[in-house]
Amino acid sequence: MFTFGTYGDWSRAGVALRGLSKNMTSVFTAVVDKDGEMIRERLVGHIDSQDLGWTPLADSTVILKGSSKIYVETGTLKNNLKVRKISAPSMGYSIFIGANPWTTNKDGTKLSDLMIWLEYGTSRMPARPLIRPTWDEVKSQVKADMRKALVGLIRGEIGG
Repeated sequence: MFTFGTYGDWSRAGVALRGLSKNMTSVFTAVVDKDGEMIRERLVGHIDSQDLGWTPLADSTVILKGSSKIYVETGTLKNNLKVRKISAPSMGYSIFIGANPWTTNKDGTKLSDLMIWLEYGTSRMPARPLIRPTWDEVKSQVKADMRKALVGLIRGEIGG
């Protein structure tokens, strides 16, 4: 039977690990918050630039809206894209980026429902994905930011 190491100064190792874990929460929370805001800005940028290759609006919709811009009628949806902190003990620190589920547009439709319809489409409207392509665009940056924070913590370069 092989016994794993009993060598070294375990009390010093314990102190170092406790110090690392104490700093991890604040460091990773800051990274998540920063990246959440970066993602929200990208979402707004895609709405402003209309650059995701969405299926154009039907002529009848353009006439009703007075505009051919997708995701924009009054600006309520775009202006209400938020980064919200979610607290769940089993999940640790997490955020939600999107339309506030308690806010409605001028006709009473919940913005969160409108986002779902736009993202996935309906029986009468094609999907015009915003969240998924934006996440695909930024996920490598988010992973790199997390990796950089972890390495910085381990090396003692940040969070100390």
